[in-house]
Amino acid sequence: MPLHSPLPRPAVPPEPDGGAAPTPRGAFSWRDAPALLGGAVVYFIVGRLCILLASLHGNISPVWPATGLAIGVLIWRGPRMWPAIAAGQFLLSFHSRSLPLAVALGMAAGNVGEAWLGAWLWHRVQRRGRDGLAGHAPLVAALAAAGLAPGVAASAGTFALWAAHIIPAAALARTWTTWWVADALGTLFVLPVLHQLPALGRGLRHASAREALKVGATVVLAAGIGALAFFTPHRADFIFAIFPVLLLAAVWIEAPITGGLALLLAATAVAGTRAGHGAFATGHLIPDLLHLQCFLASVAIIAQLLPMFRGRGNTLPIIVLLVGWTLSGAVFGNLRRNQVAADESNFTALTNNATKDLELRLANYVEALRSGAGLWLASKSVERDAWRVFAENLNLPERYPGINGIGIVTRVTPAETEKFLQYVRADGAPDFTIHSFPGAIAAAGSDQYVITRVEPETPNRAALGLDLASEAVRRQAADTGEPQMTGRITLVQDTGHRPGFLLYSPVYRVGAPRATVAERRAALQAWIYAPFITENLLAGGLGRRSGIIQLYFFEHTETDAAHLLYASEKIGPRWPKFKRVRTMQLAGQTFTLGWNPGPEFKPGDQSILVFVSLGLAFITLLVAGFVRSLQNFRLRAEDLTAERTQELREQIAHRESADRA
Repeated sequence: MPLHSPLPRPAVPPEPDGGAAPTPRGAFSWRDAPALLGGAVVYFIVGRLCILLASLHGNISPVWPATGLAIGVLIWRGPRMWPAIAAGQFLLSFHSRSLPLAVALGMAAGNVGEAWLGAWLWHRVQRRGRDGLAGHAPLVAALAAAGLAPGVAASAGTFALWAAHIIPAAALARTWTTWWVADALGTLFVLPVLHQLPALGRGLRHASAREALKVGATVVLAAGIGALAFFTPHRADFIFAIFPVLLLAAVWIEAPITGGLALLLAATAVAGTRAGHGAFATGHLIPDLLHLQCFLASVAIIAQLLPMFRGRGNTLPIIVLLVGWTLSGAVFGNLRRNQVAADESNFTALTNNATKDLELRLANYVEALRSGAGLWLASKSVERDAWRVFAENLNLPERYPGINGIGIVTRVTPAETEKFLQYVRADGAPDFTIHSFPGAIAAAGSDQYVITRVEPETPNRAALGLDLASEAVRRQAADTGEPQMTGRITLVQDTGHRPGFLLYSPVYRVGAPRATVAERRAALQAWIYAPFITENLLAGGLGRRSGIIQLYFFEHTETDAAHLLYASEKIGPRWPKFKRVRTMQLAGQTFTLGWNPGPEFKPGDQSILVFVSLGLAFITLLVAGFVRSLQNFRLRAEDLTAERTQELREQIAHRESADRA
């Protein structure tokens, strides 16, 4: 890397309007060390804050103001500052992001090249356009630097990440685009602010108390509008209130603060969108931020053009701006509300269909149990082999996905225990015994509800012989007289100890009364039952909707971690806020379903909102600019008429004086 730079430098002192200061020439010296160290530290701090907003592969922030800072350092402190940029970026990549050494070096080189090209473009445009761009040379220079220079860093960084196998080839285009847009926005927002800093400093140093109060009030107003636009739900129309605030700062305050306010509003917008709020938030962070970035580009450009509406004859153009932005906000807000309503309708339809499918699935399970009850009533006894054939014909894995098995629970009185054991052992289970639920003690002399058959037997072997009456949750569900689900239990055959439940369908003697619990117990012969692990039951319940919507399944009506039975997505450190909550009854139990859009949920196309927002913002500005041009033409005509009239009066007066002489 050469120690001298070919970049053109202004050779004049700083201009009153905040023009560039002279850039020092010469080789490095020890006097540069404090500036280099300070530049590296500032770059590192700014970049570290940007990393907090990283959205793509944990490496790329949606806005990267450090790019504008780096270009500005080379513009106003000279190209000898490139080691500060290289060191700051290297520390960010290697230390903060834990990237490999080669990747960190590649990204640092790309950022240095980006800063050099941006500084060269700035000087080039400023030198050639100072007289021909009618005071807009800084904006055009910033646009040139923002449009071209970020391609260097984006290309170098994307290639380095791909070469290190950190991103796949399929993500190259998206990574490069996100990187370029982030650096371009950082340049577009920061360079004008740095350009205005000298004039802003002079203005604030000599500002009166009234002017300082104006600045403070405008900053507070901008922060409030930003919070309303990007942190308040369903207030999409407020994003166009940003522009009147910038206009107020441009025409009401002497100091040039529009660039700083635009940067403040951009930071608020990114933070709000990343938190899931604002006009461009749909729950898909990367496309949301890309759409927001397009809008923020218009904010940055318009903020630099608004000062032209200061001065005499701009009342009508300002009115045009305010009316246009008001109408634009109403149109944009209406479009956004319609899109949100369509997305919510789509989401509601998906969750309703998924809920109905769950209810239908459980109804199918109940019918399977009823068919088992029919087999019991039609036979004097159901031997082990007959139950196995019955279960195999049901084809449980395909027709009843999520079910762990289907079995028979027999009611055994104390007097019948020995005879019952002899019968079961003679039926192919010589080691069959009755045992209580682990940790429970069955009441002496009470009836036992024993799992006698269960198919498939191998995965459910631990449940054979279990006395369901020995555990309260299992026992209580057996007295209702209808197909009934237990509360949350852990199946003895589940080594994963996951939440589960049992589904009972009772079998009564034909014609026996069963109006009361005592009558039902007297008439009861058996239950046909099915064990379930909640995760297995619900994991396939979303079907083709898996990934489109997320389901959180709770016992009873509470939606906290203690009552959670199943979550289709892993829950992070923050408890999710559910977009829709619904309570439902399943086989006598109350459950609560929390629904959220999944990563594959496709909201309405945001592109139309982006085009509308950009179009309305710039059309309003163009119309106001046209009106301003007409006003200026009229004012120049009036001034010229007044000047010619005055000259004519002076000529007439001179002739009259000569005639009198």
